[in-house]
Amino acid sequence: MKIGITKNGTLVEARKADRNEKYFCPSCQRALKLCSGQYKKNYFAHQSFTKK
Repeated sequence: MKIGITKNGTLVEARKADRNEKYFCPSCQRALKLCSGQYKKNYFAHQSFTKK
């Protein structure tokens, strides 16, 4: 997912997102986490609440 929303309602692109900010899904309002990797660009993923 490339777009997240802040608690203030501002839409933010994952590539411009701040790691210290909390983001939510624009569709379902569930918590998102900012992900990145060595070969992938920043993106948002739904936060999992299950423990392994």
